[in-house]
Amino acid sequence: MGDRETGGTARTGTWPAFTPIPLRTHAAIDVAVLAFVLVSPWLHGYSQHRGATIMAVLCFVFGMGLNVATDYPAGLVRMLPMKFHRFMEFDSPPITLVVPWMSFADAGAFPWVMTLAGLAMVADASLTRPVASA
Repeated sequence: MGDRETGGTARTGTWPAFTPIPLRTHAAIDVAVLAFVLVSPWLHGYSQHRGATIMAVLCFVFGMGLNVATDYPAGLVRMLPMKFHRFMEFDSPPITLVVPWMSFADAGAFPWVMTLAGLAMVADASLTRPVASA
C-alpha cells in the first residue's frame, strides 16, 4: 500500500515511523485549543479576574480569525497562506507564555492555561506536515 492508503505512516518493525500531522488534524487541534482557552475562565474559576478573562476571549477571537482566514481545512475565507498561519503560531509564545506570568500571575489558573495553550500551538505548528510550495 502507498503512503496515502496507510494514512501516512510507514511501518518498520512494530513501531510506526514518525510522520507529521496532516492539515485536517492541525485544524482540529487549533479549534480545540482555542475552545479550551475560551471556556477556561469559567471552567477554572478565574472569570472574576477581568483582565485575564478579556485576554482569554481576545486570544480566542484572534485565533479563530486566523483559522477562518487561512487556506486550510478550517478556513472559510481562505485568504492567508498556511505558511503565514504557521508563522503566527510560532510567533505567539511571547503572548501566551510570558505575558500571563508577568501581568496575570494572581489570576489563578490563567497563566497555566495560557502556557498549555501556547505549548500546544507551537507543538501543533511544529508537527504539521509542511505545505508544498507552488
